This record gives sequence, C-alpha cells and structure tokens, in this order.
Amino acid sequence: MKGAIRSLPLFLCVIASIAMGVSCQHGDQGPGEEGFESMESPDTRWLIPKDRKSEVPWNELRDKIKQEIVAHPHHEVLFFGDSIMQGWRRHQDLLDRCKVLKGVINGGIWSDGLQHMLWRLSQGDFARIKPKVVVFLGGTNNGSQTAAQIAAGIKLMVGRLLGQFPETRVLLLGLFPMDHDADTSRRLKRSNVNRMLAQFEWPQGQVVYLDLSPLFLGGTTILQPEVSPDFLHLSRLGYELWMAALCPAVTRILKSSS
Repeated sequence: MKGAIRSLPLFLCVIASIAMGVSCQHGDQGPGEEGFESMESPDTRWLIPKDRKSEVPWNELRDKIKQEIVAHPHHEVLFFGDSIMQGWRRHQDLLDRCKVLKGVINGGIWSDGLQHMLWRLSQGDFARIKPKVVVFLGGTNNGSQTAAQIAAGIKLMVGRLLGQFPETRVLLLGLFPMDHDADTSRRLKRSNVNRMLAQFEWPQGQVVYLDLSPLFLGGTTILQPEVSPDFLHLSRLGYELWMAALCPAVTRILKSSS
C-alpha cells in the first residue's frame, strides 16, 4: 500500500503531461485530527455554513441527490461542487466510458459557494455513503472573497471532507480558468488561488491536487469559446478534455486504495 501511494505523484505527472504541463502535488503532511485542525485559519472566518432552502429548484436538486445516495449507497466515487460539477449530468455518456465513474454520485449544485457546500456537508446529506474517492471542485462562486480567503476556504472544506470520510481520498481540483484573456482580475485571482493550493501541505496519502488549467487553455493563455462558451462553464468539448485526465486519475487512486 505504501508503495502504491508513493507512486501516485508519478502517475499524476503522466496525466499532467497529457494535460500539457498541469501541476500536480501529493500531500506530505501526516493525517490525523491535528492535520484537520491546521486547515482552519483567520482567512476562513468568513466561511459560515449557509443554506439556500428558500430556493425551490435548489431544494429539489438537493433532494434528488439524497435520493440517489439512498439508491446507490455503496458507490465508490462522489462528485462534490457547483454547477461545473453538476454539468456532468448532461454528459452521462462520457462518464459511462469510464468504468469507475459509471453511476457516480453527483453532488454538484449550481451557484453553490463554499458556504453552501459546507452547510450541506454539516446537515448529513452524504452521511449514508462511504466513498473511496471524493472529487472536489469549489470556490468558483466565492469571487467576492480574496484569493487567500478562497484558498483557505477550500482547504477547510477538504479538512471537513476528510473528517466525515476518514477512509477516503480527495481528488482536489484547482479552479478552472475563466474569461477569454489571461490578464483579467478574475483570471488572475483564480491563478493565485491555484498557486496557494499547490503550496499547501495536505494530509499524506489522502489528498491529490490537480490544476487542470493548461488542459482547458490548450497550452496557451487564451480560453477558447469552443471549450467554454460563456468563459466560465464548459462545453461538451470541455468535459471531454476533463474526462481525459479525470478517468485515469480516479482509476489510479482507487487501485492504490484497494
């Protein structure tokens, strides 16, 4: 097992080469409660769990996710995030091409910020499952916060996920690029968030971090409309590119944990 864990970074760097230079990092901090608590910081004081129960469509999707969990409590992979993660529901055929992602529990909900994801986690929405891998993408809808606050909030969320699922591994994805050009304030902020995430020390053997930005940018600094029509959400092509890195990454993590 120990050898398999140590081989993960090498494998993910192979994925990185496919993704044209994606940065990859494996945690080197020991697991345990001290590691979880170290994920709290002054930059997370803004992150207070908040619901969206006044929004009927949000409640309906949340209930649908919980029903899917009841129907498939033993599935090994959980997607957790916002509309970008939810978008996989429109591309189930792509997921079906990957053996380990067939029937994946998709916990993505449109417009959810980290505070809403934290609330759902605290309410036991995922208490009925014990996934081996959680693919997490969050922070896109927290643009009013600083890069340091967003990065710290993501780190706290990872700690809470590991606290609820101590036997799981988290595949943490950096924020995807937005806006056509590279020099916009929103693009630069997301790049700064990803840089901070890459520098964090993560619990050893439990967190794998991937920045897939170069994959979507095609080795350039320009985000093309063919990949992201609104320069935020992904097109069909965008999800195909994502799948090229996601399927082998999740497959390898599952093999290393068996």
